[in-house]
Amino acid sequence: MTFTLTPPEYKDIRFLLFKSYIFRMFHWKWQCEPRWGPMEAKQLKSLLIENPKLTEREFALGLKNIAESDDIPDRQRPGYWLPKLDSYIVHNHNVYGRNPDAKTGETFAERDANSTRAAAGRVLANLERNGQNGVALTQANERRLPKSTTFRPRALPSAGD
Repeated sequence: MTFTLTPPEYKDIRFLLFKSYIFRMFHWKWQCEPRWGPMEAKQLKSLLIENPKLTEREFALGLKNIAESDDIPDRQRPGYWLPKLDSYIVHNHNVYGRNPDAKTGETFAERDANSTRAAAGRVLANLERNGQNGVALTQANERRLPKSTTFRPRALPSAGD
């Protein structure tokens, strides 16, 4: 039997560091300790395994954005929002889980209002243009124009004789 030196197993030291960041964030925001149990430990461990290159800076920025977000209830257990931490690294969220700085005008109601305004502007421009060149035809005027044939409604197949 030969004795060989092997390097020690790699131990991820980020777990205790990131756990201390979570506790610091709770003290800063709500002046209390977070509830910490197996759920939180499992979620933090999964986060670190899935994101091996997650830096301290990114984690701290995500925690800051979580603290400033409106979609996380006050003092909610970290186990509920730790799986979503990567979406908070970029920005905080509003009540609906969206970027509060996103440009407006993207809703259906606003697009509909803009198209209605544009259509009204085109109608007014057409009326002004036709007013200078003569009377604009309206639906009532079109009915009074002579027609080559008399208009009769088509008989329905169930009309009988």
